[in-house]
Amino acid sequence: MNANWLSATDYEVIATAEMPTAFLRAMPGGTLATLRASTRSVARGFRLKVVAGPPSKIDLSYEAADYNQVWMYCYDPNWDVNGIRTSDEGAKYQSYSGNLSFVSDLATNQNKLGRSDFVLIADNGGSTIPLSMPTSKEGEHVSYMLYNSRNSRTSPSNWKKNYSSRGTALSQSGKSCYTWFTDAKPDASGNEQHSGTSPYQLETVLCDDANCAQPLNGGTIPGNNQRNRIPQVSNACQPGKFMYFGWEDRPPKNQGSNGSGDPYAAGTVDPGGDRDYDDIRLIMSCPFMEKDEILIRLIE
Repeated sequence: MNANWLSATDYEVIATAEMPTAFLRAMPGGTLATLRASTRSVARGFRLKVVAGPPSKIDLSYEAADYNQVWMYCYDPNWDVNGIRTSDEGAKYQSYSGNLSFVSDLATNQNKLGRSDFVLIADNGGSTIPLSMPTSKEGEHVSYMLYNSRNSRTSPSNWKKNYSSRGTALSQSGKSCYTWFTDAKPDASGNEQHSGTSPYQLETVLCDDANCAQPLNGGTIPGNNQRNRIPQVSNACQPGKFMYFGWEDRPPKNQGSNGSGDPYAAGTVDPGGDRDYDDIRLIMSCPFMEKDEILIRLIE
């Protein structure tokens, strides 16, 4: 009997035996005393999951005119091939009342675009939000959504105004609420990139510690009000490291307008956001992989 792992999830067992050949020997010309028989089975024992680390720092600007929320979610860049994950565990189990009672609706219909397990982690309205981290399936990437309600930070009754018809592009004028998604996925070199629905809206810096006192790969943590910059873009998160995220809550227009095209050169005033990338700041523990529970089943 021989057994070995074929992959991180599949276990193969091959059993062989020498079977006596009494009938073959009785036949004219029969000389085989034994005949080798073999059988093979493959069992799938577990799968991997991506566990998001908790934030070590959350800093949302309380001076901004806009009301902002930051969400985490799982994104499958190959959702159209792998199939749609229809459950939203995060949004399903988070329960809010009062001015936040609308938040669970924000995840509605996002599964069809490969986004699932939405969890609200912070806002700049002083809300009490229970800390909960999403768990992504193998092949999914931990991503972030920004919900932006224009000029309503100090008016909680307006936080959800028109949220059901919120815009997802700068070209959708007349909207009072917007959602922006980072949709993390690997680039051609395998590095995880957060580009999503608004390029040049997010700054990322990989760090060696929970306070980002030691940025890696030449990155720097900028100070407040450093406007009209081109944001830094870090390589992928690494287990045991930390990632600094800095958002511009009103996305830059860029030279292609409506969030597309190349950014305006550093030092050039952008007619969209002020490009200081300090409206929302997070330092997150990098996600890590671990075994996920699954029923063992025979697949071959």
